[in-house]
Amino acid sequence: MPRLIFKVFKNNYVQDAVFIHCYNKSQEIKIQKAFNDAGIKMLAVKDDAFGKYRLHLKKIKIGITLDASCKRWTNVFEDVLNSNHRRIKWIIYTNNLSSTTQILSKLHLRIDSNVLLININNKGFNLNEAYNTGFKRNGIFVVRNLGFWNSSLVATPLATVPSRNNLQGTILKCVSVITDRLENETYMHFLKESRHDKTDTLHKLKFYTVIRYLQEMYNFSIDVQRTNSWGYSHNGSFDGLVGALQRQEAEFGCSPVLFKINRAEVVDYVVPTWKTKHTFLFRQPKYQASYYSVYTRPLDGVVWRCMLGVLLIAGLTLNLILKVKKTNVFFDERDSSLSLIWLLVCSAVCQQGMPVNKNAVSARIIIFVIFMFSMMIYQFYNANVLSSLLNEQYSYIRSLKDLLQSDLKAGVEDMLFNKDYFKRTTDRVTLDLYKAKIATDKHYNFFDAEYGMGLVKHGGFAFHVDTSAAYSVMRRTFSEREICEVGEVQLFPPQYVGAVAVRGSQYREYIAVGVSKLLETGLMIRIKSIWESRKPPCAKQRYSTIMAVNIREFSMALLFLVCGYIISLLILLLEIYVHKIKRITPNRGDF
Repeated sequence: MPRLIFKVFKNNYVQDAVFIHCYNKSQEIKIQKAFNDAGIKMLAVKDDAFGKYRLHLKKIKIGITLDASCKRWTNVFEDVLNSNHRRIKWIIYTNNLSSTTQILSKLHLRIDSNVLLININNKGFNLNEAYNTGFKRNGIFVVRNLGFWNSSLVATPLATVPSRNNLQGTILKCVSVITDRLENETYMHFLKESRHDKTDTLHKLKFYTVIRYLQEMYNFSIDVQRTNSWGYSHNGSFDGLVGALQRQEAEFGCSPVLFKINRAEVVDYVVPTWKTKHTFLFRQPKYQASYYSVYTRPLDGVVWRCMLGVLLIAGLTLNLILKVKKTNVFFDERDSSLSLIWLLVCSAVCQQGMPVNKNAVSARIIIFVIFMFSMMIYQFYNANVLSSLLNEQYSYIRSLKDLLQSDLKAGVEDMLFNKDYFKRTTDRVTLDLYKAKIATDKHYNFFDAEYGMGLVKHGGFAFHVDTSAAYSVMRRTFSEREICEVGEVQLFPPQYVGAVAVRGSQYREYIAVGVSKLLETGLMIRIKSIWESRKPPCAKQRYSTIMAVNIREFSMALLFLVCGYIISLLILLLEIYVHKIKRITPNRGDF
């Protein structure tokens, strides 16, 4: 008998053991010596004295051996049963297997219980393990035959051994997050009969599909509870899905949850599933800031100053030549003033010219140089302005700071995790953006995905949304040109969501192994490709559509023209006023 126990403990990497018995002192010493000789630290305790000891099971794995012939063995078993099952290897040897299993069937055994029953008979020892697929969950108490041992183990053929992977119809409670407004359907109908064109924020529908795969793999049923929150902390307790698991009202989540430190303190994250991506989407505006930038952007500030300097020097040189030579003959009258030179330079820059007769070769050379210089500048400037207006716009909004400094308005999808992020973030740019454009004194820009993407389509608006929902709306409502104009700026990088379960859940390994198998076989990728809408491709057809210049780009030319009209009218009025004053004022030479 001790040899069998030694082998069981060694195979399970147990080095510390407790032997609970009802023997006399000499038998106790004999058993304790046998354990110590086998290299296992063993504490022998009588069944009526076990309550004086406390087992520390957090760091070490321990083996506990019980004799079912002792009267108080069930008391000891129940006292330790609520401890960490994965750290305890139970060995119960009995002469009456039927009576012992009948007692165990009424106790709160788990699916991950390590309980080995050794039935003693004349030929040797029958080995069985006992577990319950779901105590108080419509589970079944199972006694599984492992084999027979006398001097060596004779294992039972695997084909005849029931597997722990078969939960045999156990009913497990889970919580699903449903934020959609349901009309004319129940939430179970929404989960089971949902079409693939529905919005699947944070993969809740995709993950329910995974749960249904796990049901087929492990033969269990689920009782789904509905909530509208993933779980956020309020005075130490959580609401929504995480709160239900914290209160042990359900076994696991039927929706995946974002990884957060405070949640990990009350629930178990089992396995990551997919990445979720949230980003600001907007139609890229053509220009970054002012209305006049379209006319000043083609030339750098240094180039503008150099060009004006060259024209100024040429104009002054021409004025000097005309003053000295006195050879200029103009269309209407003789004139060599600076104002006329200014008009000549402006006409050259604007590709107009002035009728003038030049007898001085030096004046002709200066005028020729001015016109050639103006022509080259004009051609480059005109081509740059035209191309900037008609060609594809430059994507200058590439970061959150660029978005904050732009003229775009901003909004966020009306989801609890977005509001929680703005409440907890310490990033200064994010907070400035939130106060300046999202939650202002006049506006509280939290919208549903359909309405927010409609504002993006109209232009001048950036909307932070789950791309799974946004791309679906873009495919249905955006034109090809509008799709090509959409830019993206991330508020936070893509994050994994994970399956969660009750802390210390006995079904944790089933979810972890099942999801891992789905990942290995490619089913997770297939589920994602079916449910998740990809970004619509940008089919660029540059010459198939007419590019229009809107009033924003044309406004500065109109404003310049209007200002010229106003200034000329003011000068005209001033000239009329001065002329009248001169007529009224008598000439002093008459006295």
